[in-house]
Amino acid sequence: YDHGVAAVSVAGARGWNTLEQVSTAYLTLALVNMHRSDPLEAERMLQLGLAAQPTRADRLPLTALLATLIRVLTMRQRLAPARHALDELKHFVAAWRPPDLLGRWLGFAEAELALAEGDASGAVREFVLRDEETAIGDQERACLGRALIVHGNPKLAEDVVAPLRDSATDRGAQVEGWLVTAVIADLRRDDQQARAAVQRAITLAEPEGFRRPFTLFDREQMSRLLTRAVSLDPARSKFANEILADLLQEADRTDAVLAEP
Repeated sequence: YDHGVAAVSVAGARGWNTLEQVSTAYLTLALVNMHRSDPLEAERMLQLGLAAQPTRADRLPLTALLATLIRVLTMRQRLAPARHALDELKHFVAAWRPPDLLGRWLGFAEAELALAEGDASGAVREFVLRDEETAIGDQERACLGRALIVHGNPKLAEDVVAPLRDSATDRGAQVEGWLVTAVIADLRRDDQQARAAVQRAITLAEPEGFRRPFTLFDREQMSRLLTRAVSLDPARSKFANEILADLLQEADRTDAVLAEP
C-alpha cells in the first residue's frame, strides 16, 4: 500500500497521473482497498487507472484493471453491471491470448460472480484440476472452498482449504481458509473449533486490515461467530467491531442501478 501511495504521489507531483505506466499503481491501491473492505475507494482507484489507459492499447494492465473491477462490482452486489463487464472483458481477450496469470484472474472473477449470483456449481466448474506446473493458486483454493460449502460438500471444502491454513503465501487466502474451517465447524456444532478458527483468522487479518474475507460468508452466521470469538478475546474487539460494521453495511447493499448516472 505504501509503495502504491508513493508511486501515485510522485506521478501527481510531476503531472504524470494520466501516463499508462501509472495505471499499475492505481491497480495496487485498488487491490489493497478491496481487501480492506473499502469497495468505493477501490472502484475510484480502478477508474483512475482506466483513465490512464485511454487508447486501450496496453492490454495487460487493462485486463488486470477490468478483472479487478468485476470483483469490486461483485463485492458491492452490483451483479448486473459486473456480469456486463465480464461479458465485455471476455470478448476483449478473445481476440488475443492473455498470459496464464491474467486468464486465471478472469476465471477467478467469473467464479466469484457466479457464487454471488447463487450459482455454486458454476463457481466450482471454474476451478478445474491442473497439472503441477499450474497448480491451483491460494485465492482460487479459498474461493473453491467457499463454493463447495454452498454446494453442500463441506468435507471436500475442508480438504481443499487445509493447505492454506499454515502454508499459504497469500494472507487474504489464508484468512479465508481459517474462516472456511470455522464455518464448517459451526455447521457440525463444534463451537470450540469454530471459535478458535475465527480467532486465528482475526489474528492473521488484523495487521493488514484485511476485513473483506469475513464478508464473503453468510452474514448472520459470520456475525454470530465473530461475536462469540471476541467475547473471549477482548484485545481483538476493535478490529472485530469494524468487521461487524462491514457486515451490517453489506446487508443494506442492493443491485440497483441509477436510471440516470
